[in-house]
Amino acid sequence: MSADDVNKATTQTNAPAPPAAPQAPPAPAPPQAPQWPPAPVAPGYPMPPPPPPPPQPWPGYYYQPPRQERTKLIEDSNKPTVVGALLALVAILGIIMWSLGLTGFSMFGDMMDDSGDGLVTIRGVVEYTNGTGAPNASVLVLGTNVSTVTDAQGNFVLYNVPEGDQRVQVSKAGYVTLVRKISAQEGMMWDMGSGSMSGTRMEFTLAPGDGTAEVGSFGDDFDFGDVRSFLLVCSAIGIVLSVLSLIGAFFAFKRTSFPMVIVGCLAGVFTVGFGAGTLFAFIALFVAMLASEEFKGKKA
Repeated sequence: MSADDVNKATTQTNAPAPPAAPQAPPAPAPPQAPQWPPAPVAPGYPMPPPPPPPPQPWPGYYYQPPRQERTKLIEDSNKPTVVGALLALVAILGIIMWSLGLTGFSMFGDMMDDSGDGLVTIRGVVEYTNGTGAPNASVLVLGTNVSTVTDAQGNFVLYNVPEGDQRVQVSKAGYVTLVRKISAQEGMMWDMGSGSMSGTRMEFTLAPGDGTAEVGSFGDDFDFGDVRSFLLVCSAIGIVLSVLSLIGAFFAFKRTSFPMVIVGCLAGVFTVGFGAGTLFAFIALFVAMLASEEFKGKKA
């Protein structure tokens, strides 16, 4: 090998290596789907905000993370208990009132049906139109020998008046003669003229003039039997409505069957209950509507 060949080989050996070809940058990592719902956090700390949405894969698309479903919590209150207490009070008042009415109307009807063989005492007063007493006016029970005259203040007393339907006449010279029909029983008298019941006391007002004025009827237009039957039916209906109010109170205490609670409130409105029952029933209905979601059987 010649010297020139050796020099060329040495020169080629010591020559620098050619530069390496440039490498392509690494591909970006694909986007990860957000974690939803977020991981739970310790009590007392606020919930972390949701992660930002991933980039839009195509124009016009917007990623909306799923909403976390939340159940509405209904806190129990004492409203159903208040409704139950009011309905129970309405039922008690209604039962007492209509039970007394049922007994009273039945006894009153029996007394009016009795012809009566006893004697009663009737008291009263005779007055002028200006309100002052009419002295020396004649008072008698027609068809009997019972009669009297008024004192200086216009008061009178009729003793030994037979029980049953009677006609009391009051007369005085210069004034219109008055005839009043009554139904007298022991300790009680029904005035057919005024349509009122009193404790065997009558009132007459004399007007100047002449002739006779008769008022009242013994049954041509008024039937005590029909009235008693009507009142007894009303009493029975009142007791039934009171029981419905009591059933509504039971369901209100149990917090179930909202429709039955409403039925109890509406029934309580018509029980009357000495007047206070209707007011309490309206209050119970209002409170029940406010607490409707607390009754488990509302949608049943």
